[in-house]
Amino acid sequence: METDRIFVDTNIIIYLTQGDENVVEIIQNKDVYTSFVTEIELLSFNFLTENEQLTITKLLNDFKIVEYHSSLKNIIIDLRKKYNLKFADSVILASAIFLNIPFVTSDKKLKNVTETDIILYEL
Repeated sequence: METDRIFVDTNIIIYLTQGDENVVEIIQNKDVYTSFVTEIELLSFNFLTENEQLTITKLLNDFKIVEYHSSLKNIIIDLRKKYNLKFADSVILASAIFLNIPFVTSDKKLKNVTETDIILYEL
């Protein structure tokens, strides 16, 4: 697995927007990838202030957003079947697997995934 690239889950970006210095350290000097699903999740919270939405948008502009591609379909299906994951989690994780880069998350139910390196961030 490459170490100069990293794929982050939605929860990691939320911690980053809250100023979590440990997350900053994890992603520092890395090409950071995330999924279009994460972008949708973050920007569709109905309680976001205009300032929070702007902060998230600016942050996402610094990341590489992975869009849906048909190559992800079978990976998504396999993940859902094997790990009983929610659809959004499967799409996000499938993107990291497809790119063959480590996936950073605080979602403990993903720690057993063996198809990519999972970096479990614990608060």
